Amino acid sequence: MRLTTRSSYGIRALVALVQDQGDTRPVSIRDLAEKELISTVYLEQIFNRLKKNGVVKSVRGPKGGYMLARDPEEVTMLDVVKAVEPPDRGEKCLCGEENCEKGSFCASRKVRDEVFSRTVEVLSGLDLKSLSIGQKNPVA
Repeated sequence: MRLTTRSSYGIRALVALVQDQGDTRPVSIRDLAEKELISTVYLEQIFNRLKKNGVVKSVRGPKGGYMLARDPEEVTMLDVVKAVEPPDRGEKCLCGEENCEKGSFCASRKVRDEVFSRTVEVLSGLDLKSLSIGQKNPVA
């Protein structure tokens, strides 16, 4: 599992969405992009993935935009990362090999597996509601 700028931007924009949504009104990509200093085109791509994976839903029309598809406490950071990042394609072992010859006996692979396991645990324990409480955007 890789955490890239796509994950970072998705998380930032979703926290901003929760803060701006308030009474569950849709928020435009343009507003989110301006608030978080993210390219509108790139953020649209991220939100298309979030929509496809059931994290957000879109509302058409002049007052349209995006809304959460679920309550903020039900959306974990693992949901976000899995939605926006491409699936792993057998990441390289920490020793640098694509398909490590040592297989399950490789100490490096055990470390990688433990890091992955703990990353999933941490991401599963963080939800949008807890991240959005008390966050302030210095640019806004």
